[in-house]
Amino acid sequence: MDHRPLAAAVVALALVGCGGPSASRPDANHAPTSRPSGSASARPAEPGPVARAAQRLEEIDRAIDSRGTSQTDLRTAGERQQVALRALGLHPALARRVLARLPPTLREETRATIVAGHLLRSMHPTSPQDLAHRLPAWRIVPPPPARHLMAAYREAERRFGVGWSYLAAINLVESAFGRVHGLSTAGARGPMQFIPATWRAYGAGGDIDDPHDAVLGAARLLAVNGFTRTPLEALRHYNDSTAYARAVTLLAGVMKRRPRQFLGFYSWRVFYLTSRGSVLLPVGYDERRGVSVRAWLARHPESLVLR
Repeated sequence: MDHRPLAAAVVALALVGCGGPSASRPDANHAPTSRPSGSASARPAEPGPVARAAQRLEEIDRAIDSRGTSQTDLRTAGERQQVALRALGLHPALARRVLARLPPTLREETRATIVAGHLLRSMHPTSPQDLAHRLPAWRIVPPPPARHLMAAYREAERRFGVGWSYLAAINLVESAFGRVHGLSTAGARGPMQFIPATWRAYGAGGDIDDPHDAVLGAARLLAVNGFTRTPLEALRHYNDSTAYARAVTLLAGVMKRRPRQFLGFYSWRVFYLTSRGSVLLPVGYDERRGVSVRAWLARHPESLVLR
């Protein structure tokens, strides 16, 4: 397939241009709040913004990594992770200082995820004037259950030799795990974003919009194009972009090393990159013909996230 990923306008950016509407949460680059007047020796000094950001990332990581975390808390942790990574992606100097404070494993996984976001963002225009002035004609729906998606990834891995984490990464980048129902600029569709002609070649008669069939179709395409020998080259057959192939590889590596991070990514929300900034498209968004960014923000000002 040769198309910009549907969600590179989406997951780009969850990683480098997105956050969430919950502006009340402290951001990684906020100055520390003032303390009441009094003796400085009466209480310990509050940690600075770099220390707080690193601490927040460690707390989020522990919540995602723990099997004892409830579904509600897991979703919250994933959303908080998205916000934190946005802040780091937008502020490279801050990111370097925060990363230096993280434990080595978390540091590398965080760096890889941020770099993947920058790679996906590089597939889109740099000037706001060239970005979208209209929101897409999409529906945003809840994703299929995570366990169903994982079962499809594992089945595809067994049948075609394509690592489950690569399929999960493609599913994330292409449709935010099936949240996005709509066409790409090149006419690709479905949770793994196939152009219809490509689907006819690799879909084996399945349903392009069915998550199970789409995952197997993606694995079939990658296998035929030499995934077991040269994964990066096979990914170029999926989307003819080195940035795309590298980003998918980085995200896949994070999930392969830390399988529960799949559940963190699974909790990320959908944002759309526009000329006004990154706009949250909530579950329930349903625009048959698209809508101007200005008109949407007039009705939903809370959905605008800073560039």
